[in-house]
Formats: sequence, structure tokens, C-alpha cells
Amino acid sequence: MNKNYDGLAIFFESFACDKNCPYCIAKDNIQFLNKNENFDQLENLLKQFSESGLHFDKFILSGNGETSLQDYETLKGIAQIVSNYSNLFRNKRFYTSGNLFFEDKKFELINRYFDQINIMINSLNPELDMQVTRYNKAIWSNENVKRAKNIKLDISLTNYLDTEHFIRDIEERLKEFPNIKKVKLKRLKYHGEETKQSKWIRENMMSEQAIDKLSEILTQKYPKFTNSKDTYFKIKEDCNLILNAAGRKNPTKWLFIKNDKIFNYYDEELDMKKVLEGEAL
Repeated sequence: MNKNYDGLAIFFESFACDKNCPYCIAKDNIQFLNKNENFDQLENLLKQFSESGLHFDKFILSGNGETSLQDYETLKGIAQIVSNYSNLFRNKRFYTSGNLFFEDKKFELINRYFDQINIMINSLNPELDMQVTRYNKAIWSNENVKRAKNIKLDISLTNYLDTEHFIRDIEERLKEFPNIKKVKLKRLKYHGEETKQSKWIRENMMSEQAIDKLSEILTQKYPKFTNSKDTYFKIKEDCNLILNAAGRKNPTKWLFIKNDKIFNYYDEELDMKKVLEGEAL
């Protein structure tokens, strides 16, 4: 029986963020506000997963807004428990939009216990990125970015990407930060209903023609290979760039922990017996 899942994720339900991104839905979604986080049974859950022979390709710790704004003791507790069950996961990832690097104590904790730090940005040009997010912290000048052992950049495919100078910008970043091991360009997702966030995404999302132009520029410069959903470019011996023009697919083979219960991507609570048997999804 196959007991492998694509991933296990903890998304903090309480909202905390130091940016003001125009496409963010979390702060306007009442169901996410002021929730009491409860991870009392996290160790027991992971123990059950381990004893049942489950395996996850990835573990993700993220949140509604900026993950690193959660209190230190909460982050420490989760990091240590997950580390005790590292055999469950091929890779453990922490998501931040930059603030983590400005909190030394939290950075040291995450850099110690996690395999990879994912930085979510809109442009390699700091001025353009700060223009989108209304953020006044320049993360690239922070020494902790250089000290991170493994970084992945998640860059939104919007008109702020600065396609014309992308090759120059990415090569400058990789030269200055050899710890960047993966770069992913992906479309922002929005649902059909009209909101101010979805309107911003529609108006600022990179066009098909611009994405094709970017792909052509990358193809002329770097070795290219593809799989069923993404196009890859080897931009350095130990660093691939992933172009995900179609947008991220719903993670249907993922489990999500919320207040010590297990849910699927569609926020439906799952039967623990089926989860442990590898048959929940």
C-alpha cells in the first residue's frame, strides 16, 4: 500500500503581516482573523504518522501573512517537534516574505531546523518589489540572507518582474548569494469572484506574450528541460529556474494541520484512520 503524500503543511490561521500587498486575501477574510493556534497534539500526530509508515515529500510552515511574526516560542516548539520526526520528510521548508531575516533569534532557529527558506517576492529589483508590497525593508542588504544555508526564491509573474533586465538581475543575485539553490516564477492565483485583490491580479498579471518573451530570453541563455507541468532552466550548476506559467495546481495530495486536526486542501476534515492508511486523499 502506498503511504506517500506529497506534503504536510502547517498554516497559521491567525493573520500577521508587516506588508500591504494589493493581492493579499488573508487580511480581508474573516475566517482567518484572531484564531487561537493550538499545536498541543502535534507531537502525537507525527508519532502516529511515523508508526504508521507514512512519508511526506515536503513539510511546510507558513501562514496568513508573514510566518516569522508568530511568537518565538511557538515557532521553536513546532521546529523542534518536526525535527524529532525528520524521517517523515524529505525536505522541510519555511516561508517568509523577508521579515525573518530582520529577527536574528528567529532566523537562527529556522536556519538550524529547516532545510530551506522560501522567500516570496515580486521582483529581483528591490525598488519595484517594495513598490508592490509597500514595504520599507531592503532584505538583500541584510547579512542573514547570505547566512541562510539554502534559499528558494518564489517570484510572482506580474508586470513588476522587469523582464528586460531579468537575466542581469538574476545573475547578479546568484553571484552575490550562492546559497540561492532554486528560483520559481509562477502566476498568482485568484478565484472567479470579483474582489479588489483579484482585480489587481488581473490588471497586473504578466501577459501570455510577455511570458513567451521571457521564456525565449531564458532559452537563448540557459539549458532547458521540461516535465508534465513546468519548464526548467539550468541557470547555474547547482541552481534551476522553474517557469510555471500555468499557475500552481491545487495541492490535492497534501495534508494540512489546523488546531490539531487534519484537513485536505479544500478545508474538509479528514478521517484519521484513512490518513494513517494512506487512503485519505
